[in-house]
Amino acid sequence: MPRPRRLPKVLTPDEQALLLRQFNKRYPSALRNLVAVQLMLYCGLRCGEVVAIRPEHVDLDTCRLLVRDGKGGKDRVVWFSDDLRDLIVRWLERCPRSAWLLCTRHATQLSTRYLRELVKRKAVASGLADGTRVTPHTLRHTFATDLLRETKNIRLTQKALGHASLTTTMIYTHVADEELERALRRRRGALLVTPRKQPQRHAHGFVRRPPEGSATLSLQVPRKQGPQGIVFSASRDPPLWGERAATVSRAREKTAAAWLP
Repeated sequence: MPRPRRLPKVLTPDEQALLLRQFNKRYPSALRNLVAVQLMLYCGLRCGEVVAIRPEHVDLDTCRLLVRDGKGGKDRVVWFSDDLRDLIVRWLERCPRSAWLLCTRHATQLSTRYLRELVKRKAVASGLADGTRVTPHTLRHTFATDLLRETKNIRLTQKALGHASLTTTMIYTHVADEELERALRRRRGALLVTPRKQPQRHAHGFVRRPPEGSATLSLQVPRKQGPQGIVFSASRDPPLWGERAATVSRAREKTAAAWLP
C-alpha cells in the first residue's frame, strides 16, 4: 500500500520576513543570495532552475523571466515584482561578467548544494521553528500555497509551478480545505440561531399575521396616529368593533380593512 504524501511545510508571512532580514545587501554575495532566495520564494523556482538562469533570460523592462529546461525539459514564463527587479539590477552592477545570472566571484555557476546549505543556515539563524528542515523546496511550497490562497485557481498554480500533472498540484489544496472547513463551521453556527421574522410594514403601522387556525389580524398603529392594538375580525361576518374602536375614523377603518388577507 503506497504511503500517503505528507503535506509540505510552508512559511508564514512573519517567518518569510524573518528569513529575508538575514541578508546584508551591502555585500555582493549577500545581495546575490537574496536574489536567489526571492526567486524561489516569490516566483516558485526550483533550486536547479535558479542556478541555470542566464542574463538573457531576464527582461528587466517587463519583469519577465524565462525558465529554460525546467523539470521534464519544459520551458515556462514567470513574472517578478519591481522590488525584485531593483535587486537584480543592483546585483548586475556589481557582479563579474559571466554566462550565469547568479555566479560566483570567479564567474562560475553556483551549485545547488550551496543554495540548499544557504537556505538552511539562514533559516536557523532567523530562529524559525524547525529551521533545519527548511529547504529551497520549502520556499517553493510557500509560493504555491500563497498563490493558491490568493487566486483560488488550481490551474493557474499548476502553470506557475510547471507541473505536468494536476495531481501533483492538488497537494496544495489543503489550504482550500482548511478555508472550506472554517466556512462550513461558521455556516453551521449561523443555522443553529433561528432568525427572527420581521413583521410586514404597513403605511400606518405593522400588520401581524394571525397564527394558524385563528381568524383575526392585529394592527399596531403608531401612537401619533391613533390607538394601538386594534383587533378586528377577519371572518366573513361583518366586523365586530368594541367600545375602544368606535372612535376610529371611517378613513382608518377603510385603511385597516384594505389590509385584510
